[in-house]
Formats: sequence, structure tokens, C-alpha cells
Amino acid sequence: ALGQHGVSIHRMRQYGSGDPVPVVIVTHDAQRAEIDGALAEIASLEVSKAPPVAIRIETVEPSFRASVPDPLRDYSGQSPPPMQAWAGTPSDQLRAKREQSD
Repeated sequence: ALGQHGVSIHRMRQYGSGDPVPVVIVTHDAQRAEIDGALAEIASLEVSKAPPVAIRIETVEPSFRASVPDPLRDYSGQSPPPMQAWAGTPSDQLRAKREQSD
């Protein structure tokens, strides 16, 4: 369904086993209309037990990205590393950094 709407998968993770199980899919950059088309098709599939949900991911600077635990990484039963505290959205953080360098 994703490929038919021009949406490319960056990475994917299934949590647990059995029926049903949640699946997290992170895509490469895509237009909202493409995502919506793919979600509508996925929702209509017999294997879908609940409506799919899309959450937009903003681009963030590498230093911030490195401090955020990866929800798709397998921590083998251990807790993910703690997040560093910061204020505002990633966009606010980028804007502030650009203003400092000007």
C-alpha cells in the first residue's frame, strides 16, 4: 500500500508477537496526500485491526537526534538512555541555533 502511493519505508519495527501486534513504520520524506492515500488503503485491509495513525516527524539537528532514544532500537529488555532536557520544539531549537550564529 505504501509503495503504491509513492511512500518509501525508511525503517520498520513490530512490537511483540501474536494477533494483533503494533507495527511502527518510519518513512522517508513524503507528501501528506501520499501518506493519507496509503493510510486509507491500509485501513481497508482485512489484516488491519485498528485504524492506522500518522505522526509527522520534524527534521532535527544531529546533536539533538543523538540525545533522543530510538523507539525502533532493541534495548534487549533494558531501559533506553535518558533524554537530555531541552525547551521548545525541535524547530524552535534550530531557529535559536541559527540566530546565535548570525
